[in-house]
Amino acid sequence: MYLNIDNEENREILLNTKSVNYENNNTEEVAFLFLIKDLDYEAINILCERVAERMGIIEPQNIYSLINDIYQYPEFNRILLQQAYKLVHEGMYLGTEMNGNFNASSWVNHCLIEGELMKELARVVDLDPHTAMKIGILHDIGRKKTHSVLHTVKGFEYLLEKGFVDEAFCALSHSFLASSKNGVYYGNRCATGDSPIDGFYINEKGEGVFKEGTITDDVKCFLDNYEYNSYDLILNLADLMATSKGVISPYDRVLNIYSKRIPDARNSSFFKIGIVNAFNRFLSIMKGDMYFKPINILEINSEEEIDQLLLKTSDTFMDYYLNNIRMDHSYKKQK
Repeated sequence: MYLNIDNEENREILLNTKSVNYENNNTEEVAFLFLIKDLDYEAINILCERVAERMGIIEPQNIYSLINDIYQYPEFNRILLQQAYKLVHEGMYLGTEMNGNFNASSWVNHCLIEGELMKELARVVDLDPHTAMKIGILHDIGRKKTHSVLHTVKGFEYLLEKGFVDEAFCALSHSFLASSKNGVYYGNRCATGDSPIDGFYINEKGEGVFKEGTITDDVKCFLDNYEYNSYDLILNLADLMATSKGVISPYDRVLNIYSKRIPDARNSSFFKIGIVNAFNRFLSIMKGDMYFKPINILEINSEEEIDQLLLKTSDTFMDYYLNNIRMDHSYKKQK
């Protein structure tokens, strides 16, 4: 599927932005407010009931009106996010609305869990935990519009519209794993669990590239130019661990992804090697290893060997995470 921007002004911002700084005055509380604004009442009615109870005299429908008000009340925003996390930690969704067999607010739970995981990861690499949580909460905001891969560009445009100019880029970067070029990290249009654009292949260097003359899209052009910052890099990791029910291993997350769609033979191996390199890179930072060498896919002989590498890396990382990073939560970790 091609990922293009329809609005020309937004497209210019996308294609001409080389780097951003997520550290600004926008808070995680405000991020969550905008995440749930404009959702159906039934998608967040349980949250509204909890907040109404917490505030004493306000009816749940009044809470819903406040969420969708153009004004922002810092104390209200704080209580809103606090109560949302209490529900998540109890293993509950924020609303009762269903989308087929799925709870319509399950993606919001995923964003909250990812936000909390981002906060954990940020602390061990000396990043601002509040900024990290904000980015984790906002990354999938495009799912208000669609649950296809188009949620990336929809989220980007939505955040621009709401004034989150820098944060808008996390809606794109979270879906595309990074690789290093001359010490700078750029996202790869092929390094995703979704199907690649026709023309994708692995070159003689083991890089995911496109055949000459291939028609690509705006996101490909963006990823070729945009330098991933440290928050983008840990966002890649967090998105490969956070579900709507809790934190799981990268290996189980891949199984979860491919339980919903058939792996695309053109890039599934490349995607898995990207995951192995991303988590091993983080582990090398934790161990103080300044000479991390990524695995080249051409060094691997079979899909089975790739899966074994993924499982080994996943187990190693989860052991480190559970013993050195994880904060205590009341909700049960999904296996």
